[in-house]
Amino acid sequence: MRIKNNVKKDTLKISILVFIGITVFSSCDNNDIGGDRNENQLTNGYFGPSVSVSWEQVYNKIEISDDGQNCYYSAYNGNALLVYNNAIDEEGTISESGKLEFIIGTPVNTLSIYDNWVSWFLKHGGWDSVTSSSYDVQSTNLGLSTNVSESNYLDKTVETYTAISDTEYIHTYDNILYTYVDRDVIITAKGKTLNHEDRDNITIQKYSNASLHLKQGWNAIYSKSIRKCFNNNGILNVEDSFSIFIGDSSVVKWVIIDHNR
Repeated sequence: MRIKNNVKKDTLKISILVFIGITVFSSCDNNDIGGDRNENQLTNGYFGPSVSVSWEQVYNKIEISDDGQNCYYSAYNGNALLVYNNAIDEEGTISESGKLEFIIGTPVNTLSIYDNWVSWFLKHGGWDSVTSSSYDVQSTNLGLSTNVSESNYLDKTVETYTAISDTEYIHTYDNILYTYVDRDVIITAKGKTLNHEDRDNITIQKYSNASLHLKQGWNAIYSKSIRKCFNNNGILNVEDSFSIFIGDSSVVKWVIIDHNR
């Protein structure tokens, strides 16, 4: 019996994507990006007072099925100016060959009280025992779109969909958010395991403990979700795992996403 993914896709998305404004989520073949996204691919997630990207390739996500479970990434060959959605007064471009360049320094007049992460952890339901070393930290997140379309956001993200057999598959999603804080802060949360069961589905969601040690300046916050599905005597078994930590990766690519879709 071939698996049909009739479990709500929102249960797979680590809800941090909602917090940072990402609304597109699908299962993709990783044809043009490649790479094994594991802890060995992680690099330092602390950038200091400025963060820069130089000549990194931008990609389009091309969907080839209505359900979003078949897609691939292709190199973007256009050019565009970057629009900073949080009004950061800096310049950035995508060149005619689809290469991304920007330098962003200390944000001016765009910082607000840094309580969003604490509120999000508490609201989400996958974590409890949330603590913060400071509740008056000022912060902002880097949001990028292009001047081609206000809905064309530039996200640092990558997805893969691997069919093990007709009755088993693995779907992974990695996303990196750049965030600025005006002083050091530590956010911690204890992950929970949630179980959901009905006549057709058994779902287990496992949330890893979180410990975000953010340093003054720009930081890379890495969120990762993995879904494993298999069929057991006609019952769809789903195992979801979610984690969030500090780290960057050159394997996770800059992708133009249409947020109106």
